[in-house]
Amino acid sequence: MKPAIALLIAYLLGGIPFGYVLVRMTTGKDVRSMGSGNIGATNVLRTAGRGLGVLTLVLDIFKGYAAVWLAAGLTSSDPVWVSAAAVAVGL
Repeated sequence: MKPAIALLIAYLLGGIPFGYVLVRMTTGKDVRSMGSGNIGATNVLRTAGRGLGVLTLVLDIFKGYAAVWLAAGLTSSDPVWVSAAAVAVGL
């Protein structure tokens, strides 16, 4: 049961569009309609500035780290489940 919970949480973490959320909250604009249309850190950097771009990058890295860390903790560091969590979060 714990591996399934870890995968579910990893999947949900991977679905958080930090670039979109940050730009929408701070500027009111939709980053998907600006620049390349991507919600990633590079497009946020180009369209909304260095601060939001770096924050998007840090939060995206954190969600990947958190998913793998959680899976390792819940599954006694079983490499299969840790790898599955990395895939679920979208690394």
